[in-house]
Amino acid sequence: MHTYTQEVKDQSRLELWERAVHSLTIERKDSAILNPRYITRLWDYAFDEILEKHTEGEPNEFFLDSWIQFAESSYSSRSPGELRIAYFCGPEPENDIDVLVQLGVRIENVWAIESDKSSYRAALQSATKRFPTLKIFHGSIESLIATQPSPFDIIYLDFTSFLYSRESKPIKTIHAVFDSHALTDLGVLIINSTTPDHTDENVDFLACYFFAQPFVEGTALSQKTSNGEDVTWFTEGPIAHGHDLDSLREKINGAFDAAYSAFATHYPMMYANYIAPIVRVARNPVLKKLFFETDEAVLQQSISKMSDYNKVISLLTQDEAHEEKDEDLLGGELIFSPDDYPLWHFLLALKESKYPLCQYWHGQFSQSQGGMSILGAIQLRDLFREANYSYLETLSKPLKEAIPAIIKSLPDRHGGLFCDVPMAHLWAEIALNQLGVPYHTNLDRHWRSQYKAKTRKMNIDLFVFDRCRAYYDWLPLVELQGNDMHTLERQIISRSCLDAISKQIRWPISWCYFGANLICINDRRWSNFSELKPRVSLEV
Repeated sequence: MHTYTQEVKDQSRLELWERAVHSLTIERKDSAILNPRYITRLWDYAFDEILEKHTEGEPNEFFLDSWIQFAESSYSSRSPGELRIAYFCGPEPENDIDVLVQLGVRIENVWAIESDKSSYRAALQSATKRFPTLKIFHGSIESLIATQPSPFDIIYLDFTSFLYSRESKPIKTIHAVFDSHALTDLGVLIINSTTPDHTDENVDFLACYFFAQPFVEGTALSQKTSNGEDVTWFTEGPIAHGHDLDSLREKINGAFDAAYSAFATHYPMMYANYIAPIVRVARNPVLKKLFFETDEAVLQQSISKMSDYNKVISLLTQDEAHEEKDEDLLGGELIFSPDDYPLWHFLLALKESKYPLCQYWHGQFSQSQGGMSILGAIQLRDLFREANYSYLETLSKPLKEAIPAIIKSLPDRHGGLFCDVPMAHLWAEIALNQLGVPYHTNLDRHWRSQYKAKTRKMNIDLFVFDRCRAYYDWLPLVELQGNDMHTLERQIISRSCLDAISKQIRWPISWCYFGANLICINDRRWSNFSELKPRVSLEV
């Protein structure tokens, strides 16, 4: 006789595995961010409606056809029997294997993982009876992926704690998945975690994280519509609503479960899209010098200038009659525009928190590994976004020469044709991501649920991540992109790919490819920004 909890777990297991396998097989085209159907629509929009009056002759369709062929090879079809899967199995690995086999997955392509000794022994006994060829790995997933020559199509991290638990450190496991390229170019990451205890310490951690975010799920801030219904979509962040950390803590205290639910969805996206690429670049001396000035003192001086409170006081109190040089007006960006640097503020708030949990995680993010801490990498990435406009001396010589060449080749470099002006930071970001290798989020395909286990509320997130290599591998490296963008057809394809990526992550990570829209939101019914769906409540 199944208990209530087991029935709910069985329901969620069937739902998530079916969605995961279908996302990478029969629904694979819809899981790809760079869907040829969408890129073709943008091509037609650009040449038939916008550029027709500004160019002579018809566009050369060869370029579009060639890109579509390359994209289709990048997103080559997969059958369930070809999918490689890794999952936390617990003492009863057969529960998941039963579902996977029914979906057509081959046991030869499955790795079950269990680190606890007693659960591992129980898993071996269970597998011996029904699935004697199943590979059960006794250890951590970090150890497994470090030894695997091929990435996995699906990884299921079924944690028994909340993501920022100090004891089991699930956040570090999530980091390892992306740092090790453990997912395929188009892959699914499933994360199951518990809602933490509603304590002041946990409230403070979430407040630190969300304080400077430019957009937050409305439920996390107890936002209501005029009809009194919950705002389940992204809304402007706490600063825009006039919150300081104290008032934000009160809001999160009243919507604690929703705030953790929002964090469980948001943080893995943030790391995959924004943090992981700069960590990879910053820890590789060869890559780092391709983008940044090699004099470390120049970089650190600029980072210090961005966070200089004295500069802010000076600018606010200076004599109006006093004229400063342009370069003297730089500095203090971290204070003047806090929601442009939410992660930097997150780590500062953790450091200043009175709670040991927050201070512990600040220490973990500040700890150097491979020559660079995550905090240092975040500061470097934030500096990189500003470099073309305010801190040009921090960029490498090749990048300083390449970006103006790209901008010069754009017919609308001052705007007037398409939705957004294609500014310099976009092309620098492309260059960094081409070698830093982000995992971009397909928000349209994201699915999440919640259910009550024996004593805890569980949060399941099924992420579909796309490395978008149909774009990054199609481009030359940045030094040659100026010449490449002179070919208008290739330029439109490039900007269409940027549009597709940015529209998926506009709300959760708004500054990634900010201002990359070729077509504006609501111009067409198919040109909207993607929205995150509410968490489904699973009941029996």
